[in-house]
Amino acid sequence: MRSSDLSKSGPLFVILLAVIPLIIWLPFSDFSSPPRIWTSLGQAAALVGFCLYATNVLLSSRLKFIETLFFGLNRAYIIHHQIGVFALVFLLFHPLGIAVSYTYASVAAAANLLLWNFDNIPVLLGSIALWSTILFIVLTLYVRLEYDFWKSIHHYLGVALFIAGLHVFLINSTTSISPHLKIYLLTYAALAVTAFFLRWFYPRWFSGKKSWYVKSASKINSDLIELVLTPGLTKPLNFHPGQFIFIEPRVSGIPFQSHPFSLTSAEKSADISLTVKMSGDFTRSLPLLAPGHEILVEGPYGRFGPAFTPGKRQIWIGGGIGITPFVSLTRSLKADNPDDITLYYLVKDKQEAVFSPEFYLVTKSVGNFRYQLHISNTSGRFTAKNLSADHSKLAEYDFFICGPVSLMSALRKQLHDLHIPENKIHTEEFALN
Repeated sequence: MRSSDLSKSGPLFVILLAVIPLIIWLPFSDFSSPPRIWTSLGQAAALVGFCLYATNVLLSSRLKFIETLFFGLNRAYIIHHQIGVFALVFLLFHPLGIAVSYTYASVAAAANLLLWNFDNIPVLLGSIALWSTILFIVLTLYVRLEYDFWKSIHHYLGVALFIAGLHVFLINSTTSISPHLKIYLLTYAALAVTAFFLRWFYPRWFSGKKSWYVKSASKINSDLIELVLTPGLTKPLNFHPGQFIFIEPRVSGIPFQSHPFSLTSAEKSADISLTVKMSGDFTRSLPLLAPGHEILVEGPYGRFGPAFTPGKRQIWIGGGIGITPFVSLTRSLKADNPDDITLYYLVKDKQEAVFSPEFYLVTKSVGNFRYQLHISNTSGRFTAKNLSADHSKLAEYDFFICGPVSLMSALRKQLHDLHIPENKIHTEEFALN
């Protein structure tokens, strides 16, 4: 089974979790009159929105089974953003649907429902959970925030879900007459909230973070720094080429934040290496690292590369810093490599192509491996036409692409136009924030 086939199981699982409460609720629904229709629609929206929100909280925990289910943590986080949008829509419709049903009796009663009612604790809890959830989702999805503030907002997502669970438990509605529905909703919310709080408040124990130590931190040029980490007393990292890890330096002057970076070391290396582009506050502080400094490492994560999607004919495309997973892949190739592999390294100018000399050496020592450097300042933008010019039967290849989102989106569309099926296009998209 190919990666795109496996990655469909995650979204289907999310849909199933949201549909189950609807099935339990359906015998208790009432569509006999306009007010009851609106009430039922509002209740249905609440059930779906609540489950989607709980799912989003659960996805943020980075549990291992989530990566397996979505065939990659990065894909899980892409779905995480999409679920957030749908959860927002359903949760907004819930009070509106109920309010519309109230207008048939009294407009004042409908208006009172949408305001904070301190005389009705279950409704008040629902209002607090709803409006805080709306605020958090809008801020995290639609507002560009500084990382620390964005992360602190996520600390409150589990709190909002906990309050919503109290609303479900106390409200005099279908959940009060259907124990199965109440048990399902509260159990799912409890699992999500538990995973959430363990992730945020006991991250080292929950996520299995291990202490590694800086062996060297060397600037490659003004934009890139290479980190080599040694395990100390920790066991060497068991990873596949193309995977990534989260690192969290425990060094004064560097923000105590966890960020993902692709591994560049060869498979089964005792030490691990990363090449990082210094483009933000966190990455620009990494030159403060020195030998012996502690870094917490979490992972590995990811399902990118031939280890997870094997194919006899492969085209690798790395744009800019997106070349890093391919550095690990090329360093892990055997001299008698049986697969037909072509690597394209896309850069703006020659100075950016820091790994190019190494790739040329690999072509001389590894069989069936070809390498091409594409400099856009002199050769123009790289497109699928470049691939067509070099390969006569593109449909026989698997495509592995990592780079800026605009590059990956453009190449995906161009390959589709050339009738390359989606299940042969594999991308690594770091949408983890």
